[in-house]
Amino acid sequence: MLVGVGVALALAWRPAAEAVWPVALTVIDGDTVDARWPWRRERVRIVGMDAPEVHSPRCAHERAMGERASARLKALVSGARTIRLMRVPRRDVFGRTLARVMIDGRDVAEIAVAQGWARRYGGGKRGGWCDDK
Repeated sequence: MLVGVGVALALAWRPAAEAVWPVALTVIDGDTVDARWPWRRERVRIVGMDAPEVHSPRCAHERAMGERASARLKALVSGARTIRLMRVPRRDVFGRTLARVMIDGRDVAEIAVAQGWARRYGGGKRGGWCDDK
């Protein structure tokens, strides 16, 4: 019986997220930031949300929504007293670090979804923004 429990625990085990505290964040778009430390910079895709695109939008509506999402994220970042990233031990298809971003102890993805400038996202195919007109 203990062997079965051990196998179940081994299959369920995932490496824990690593907490890091960058010196600053620069907003790239509504769901991507550059985290900076004195010795390096790291592009980070915020886990748990999907915001409209700014750089390659499919329509003018998506671009406008993406610019609003970017502005909202910039406002959160500019007023931050503390910033913490909870890095996931893998990268996205573009090589970006995946991380949950916490600003002053609050989850940015939860804030974005609650305020309506992003959708909840857990991976896989993303929905379009051009049908939301």
